[in-house]
Amino acid sequence: MKSEAEVQRYLSHIEVSGFRNLKDVKVDLSPLTVLIGANGAGKSNFIRFFDLITWVKRGGDLGEWVIREGGADDQLFMGARVSNEIRGSVTIAAYDSDEICIYDFGMHVASPDTLYIQNERYRLKNSKRTSDPEDDLPYPEKHEVLFVSNFLDGCRVYQFHDTSKHAAIKKLQDTSNNILLNSDGGNLAPILLNLSENEPKRLKLIEKQISRLLPTFDRFVLEPQHGKVMLRWRHKQGDKVMGAHLTSDGSLRLFSLITLLNLPSDMLPDVILLDEPELGLHPSAITLVAAMIERVAERHQIILATQSPFMVNCFELDNLVVADQEGGATRLRKLNKEQYQDWLDDDFSVSELWLSNVLGGQP
Repeated sequence: MKSEAEVQRYLSHIEVSGFRNLKDVKVDLSPLTVLIGANGAGKSNFIRFFDLITWVKRGGDLGEWVIREGGADDQLFMGARVSNEIRGSVTIAAYDSDEICIYDFGMHVASPDTLYIQNERYRLKNSKRTSDPEDDLPYPEKHEVLFVSNFLDGCRVYQFHDTSKHAAIKKLQDTSNNILLNSDGGNLAPILLNLSENEPKRLKLIEKQISRLLPTFDRFVLEPQHGKVMLRWRHKQGDKVMGAHLTSDGSLRLFSLITLLNLPSDMLPDVILLDEPELGLHPSAITLVAAMIERVAERHQIILATQSPFMVNCFELDNLVVADQEGGATRLRKLNKEQYQDWLDDDFSVSELWLSNVLGGQP
């Protein structure tokens, strides 16, 4: 967790091979990275790669993750007949040092339709020196392992798409599950209850931001009973209390997203990964959410995947990474603003350059 200070460490470089349509991907990341591209280009799979490694580093069972995701064959590029392993490399950099920590791993296919970790390596290097393994800096391995594990444990993927009848956000939740917002937003009610008891001004801010975008919203109604609490809110017209089951999908996603982006720093993960946060949001809401993302990214690294021109227009071109498909494999390119400065000087917006395929990332 971070204190109220600028983010000090971040994921600076990622390499992935053999995972889904990420045949061989290498890309530099910034504290705020925005992935754009057509449907099926690999944006969500890049996000899911982090779900895989953070699950493992938190001590989760790899076999369980593989089963949940449909089996090993579905995780390998073009299936096990073409690829029999997944390899990854994660580089963690610091603003105030040339030292970088690198975590490499390999996963191999095994029967029946599962994966196992074949090898792991932790290295500390100086980013200004060569990549020769002999240039690895002396550093106690147990410290490297602990640092990488703690950092990756502080990465969390958020996707608030599930608003179905049986979604967790519509069910009673334990009031004790109130420290970190779950990846699906399912424990939103306990999180809000925690804020009402310990950070009431923060809760008022969240309610104010929601009411700007949802005029019928007045405030949350959080009434715990027997250690459980359910998400409910008061309607401005008629003073009616609405349950999550009476709330639109877009509104539930808005509640989760606005809350996440306005939580105190000690209730946020070190790295926040957002998969299509604009889903179901009005363009005016997207603009406000993008401003919140930029503010949070000053203290916590944010990596998001989007298909929204409205969202793309809210960020600098240097923040963008373009996903393209070549022969069924994803290719990622980090953009350089200087390369497109003539277009920008002619008053082309970032989204216009994207939609006209100047940047790539189109079918």
